Amino acid sequence: MNPNEKRLKKEKGVMMLISLLVGGMVGGGLALLCLQGEDLLQDYLYLVYGLLVFYLFYLFQLIVHEAGHLVFGLAAGYRFGSFRIFNLILMKQDGKLRFGRYRLAGTAGQCLMRPSARPIGKGGVLLYNLGGVILNLLTLPLFSILLAVALLTDLPFFLSVIPLAAVLAGLMTALLNGIPLSTGMVDNDGRNAYAATRSDQTLRAFDLQLKVTDGLLSGKRLKDLPDEWFVMPVDEELKNSMRATEGVLVSNRLMDLQDFEEAKRVIEHLLAVDSRIIGLHRLLLKMDLLYIELIGEGNAERIEALYTKELKKSFAALKSSISVQRVGYAYALLYKKDETEAQGWLDLFEKTAASHPYVADVEFERELLELVKQRRKML
Repeated sequence: MNPNEKRLKKEKGVMMLISLLVGGMVGGGLALLCLQGEDLLQDYLYLVYGLLVFYLFYLFQLIVHEAGHLVFGLAAGYRFGSFRIFNLILMKQDGKLRFGRYRLAGTAGQCLMRPSARPIGKGGVLLYNLGGVILNLLTLPLFSILLAVALLTDLPFFLSVIPLAAVLAGLMTALLNGIPLSTGMVDNDGRNAYAATRSDQTLRAFDLQLKVTDGLLSGKRLKDLPDEWFVMPVDEELKNSMRATEGVLVSNRLMDLQDFEEAKRVIEHLLAVDSRIIGLHRLLLKMDLLYIELIGEGNAERIEALYTKELKKSFAALKSSISVQRVGYAYALLYKKDETEAQGWLDLFEKTAASHPYVADVEFERELLELVKQRRKML
């Protein structure tokens, strides 16, 4: 296991531990109110009701959290880009709002902003990244007062559990997003805020990500964006996640340019060096490496070495991603020679592409799918 995999495993373990502690706090709080110990059936029904109310307030706090990014992002000077809850996304394209469907592994929601016309300093970047946590925390005083009133006035259970669930959901959302952590797939808000504000270079790297998002929302492909945006950081700089994402963008653009030889070199380097590439990007880089081998030499031993147990699991976990669907199609058609499975991936791609928010991404992926079909005819 290389240092990157060890670090990712460790960070995922820390995230799981904190999640268990926060989950225990939530469960303990609900149990104290729900379990009276007098009637087992009644206690069970109370607990089910309490968990249902908690889940509803978790959804509420999730919306509040993403709204916090929007509100504080606008206050910092950014412009609205997109707002997503689960896989439903609202975005602004060509001056109009439209809905689509998009899922990002490791996230329940996301609010992306477009870059400002003026430079945004460290304070603004912190405000945007931590805006969700701030708004979650701002809901707690009101719900805490309501909880105190409910407990002091001895309100019926079905009423008193409401403010308790609201407080617990708000605390859980704020803690899991505010404490700098990595889920193993993506970094949370606290981690992003920390990484983005380390230096002028990391601030520029964060701004670059917003510029790229702006370009994609405007219908541009990575290959259409300025060359000077895509410069590989030196290895030492890759230890910051914001700078590491710059490296990932370089490899993604090379894929769009269909410079597969250089893309392979860059990807192998990114995967080999000690870096802070997030788990999701690391998996997608490995997917692209597998794709390049499949449409290129197609060496069976090399393909088998790339198609690890981890990557096999990732196909299921990331199945909603059009880039993963493209690689799944290539693997099924070119290596397994399974036309039925390949068609299944192609059908899933078409279904996903119909509501995908980034039209340029779909165009790019279709071109790579066509290369797979051309390669199949040559075999």
